Amino acid sequence: MAKIQAFVKKNKKKISTKESWYIFFVVSLSVALIILILLFLYNPLSPTYPTINQRMIGTPVNVTVEDSGAFSETVLFFGSLLPDFEIPQDATLTLKANQQNCRARIKIFMFNDQNQIINLSANFTSSWEPNADGYYYYIEEITPDLVLKFLNSIQVPSVEQNLCSSSIYNFIITIETLPVTADYLTLWKLAEV
Repeated sequence: MAKIQAFVKKNKKKISTKESWYIFFVVSLSVALIILILLFLYNPLSPTYPTINQRMIGTPVNVTVEDSGAFSETVLFFGSLLPDFEIPQDATLTLKANQQNCRARIKIFMFNDQNQIINLSANFTSSWEPNADGYYYYIEEITPDLVLKFLNSIQVPSVEQNLCSSSIYNFIITIETLPVTADYLTLWKLAEV
């Protein structure tokens, strides 16, 4: 009768130094390739793209404000947009319920790649008055729950503003409000608007 062996002992061949270097090279190359693929899929140096909660230029914006304070909203745009191109941009302001009537001023700006402030050209509605300080003023009283449109369009900055076509920028809308009982001329350092 023949013997059946479950584990047959084979002659173990030792791996040569040349073969072990070859295996080391193939494993190292595979690990490096996996790392490069992961870096390609998630590159922190590449521009980040907007998430769902971020507004892109051209989408309507509503800023809800209180009767006293500073409020802001950011809107994204790509540096690859054509310079000096005007983009429709509806923006409104709403004073929260249970607030006093107030006055408001608005400024729209952004930062370029050198962190310099750039005041943006915008087409405000006719009820907003421009001033030399870069703000637009609404001197009439704003009442609670009134939806007040303030912006029609925005102009993409010119080539001289040092924007990078592969970057994403924020244009920032800042709104400052004061109750109508406050002396806005003194607080905002204005001559009569």
